Amino acid sequence: PLKDRVCDAYFLVAQKNEGYKNFVYLCTSGVPTCGYGSSINTPERRCQIDFVDAQGKLLSREEVEARFKEIYAARSSYKTGTDKKGRAVYNYKAETYKKKFALFITRESAERLCKNDIRDCYVALEGNFKKAGMNFEKKPFCLMVGCMDLQYNSGNFKQKNWPNCFKLLVLDSPESFKKAAEETKRGQVSAERNLLVKRLFEIGAKEKQQQLTQQKIKSFQKSH
Repeated sequence: PLKDRVCDAYFLVAQKNEGYKNFVYLCTSGVPTCGYGSSINTPERRCQIDFVDAQGKLLSREEVEARFKEIYAARSSYKTGTDKKGRAVYNYKAETYKKKFALFITRESAERLCKNDIRDCYVALEGNFKKAGMNFEKKPFCLMVGCMDLQYNSGNFKQKNWPNCFKLLVLDSPESFKKAAEETKRGQVSAERNLLVKRLFEIGAKEKQQQLTQQKIKSFQKSH
């Protein structure tokens, strides 16, 4: 199925963009995070992860929640400032927390949580595109994968938050997809990650051009 192919392709992108961290850390917003950039800020989310201590001992759910209670109690000490909206910012490198928290995870459970999140992203995009009058699954494959990164990273790839990009996506042409690629830049991610999504949109534009060319050829063959 298309959904599985897109999600599998994006998992490779997530692995590259997020990198894998086998320990718990705070993201720049102060949210406990692990694995491939997966937030674990609720007991329900943490139940999907197998946690171990520094010696590799598997921790019980009670032990895990006790550890997180300590993490939340100490979180304010890692605050480095505030953003323009007055929200707390935590700009320590992830490795800072590796020794401080000494709370580790298994790769298998991290991959499982990441893949579940990716599938949720796909479903969210289907809804976001439908509200904008589009069928997400009718877009070029590589463009779909690029959109997945925007949703996975921001959690808000929807028309009201990205009006210029969605306006171009609605036009559904190779040229509009190329222009949409210029609207995908995000300030909070690396230049490499921004460039990758831009390239995925540009490849999507080529896919669309190939599709249109094939349609013209078929139409010409039928008429003759």
